[in-house]
Amino acid sequence: MNNNNYNYGGLLVTALTSWLMLGSEQMLSLVFSSPFVFFGLALVELGLVFYLSARIQKLNPATATAMFYLYSVLNGITLTPIFFMYTAESIVSTFFITASTFGAMTVFGYVTKQDLSKFGAILVMALIGLIVCSIVNIFLKSSSLQWIISS
Repeated sequence: MNNNNYNYGGLLVTALTSWLMLGSEQMLSLVFSSPFVFFGLALVELGLVFYLSARIQKLNPATATAMFYLYSVLNGITLTPIFFMYTAESIVSTFFITASTFGAMTVFGYVTKQDLSKFGAILVMALIGLIVCSIVNIFLKSSSLQWIISS
């Protein structure tokens, strides 16, 4: 199975987990009744990201795959509150925008002959700038700044 199949499988597991969470009052109550449970799961999810990033080359492929799918399940659990905060229309449009961007970047990566590693530092700085602008806009509540950040 190639990486795209794993990515698809991970997205599918995340979506199914969120869907199952929405249908189970007991699971929702268990996870979201205490901030310690929710934030504990989020910290485990973050820990998995760091661990997999650092050790991916040294892990047995079956172990790495299992840990990736565990991450996908945890991601589905921790993303479930989004369905309570946003409309289905905004979630779907965000999904399509993200999927389209991912697809376009994938095609660009396949067809370009350039070494793209030189963009890393520039993109990290751009990401930091967007995060700072987003935090500032929490307080400013500027629709113009929100539009610029979204763009």
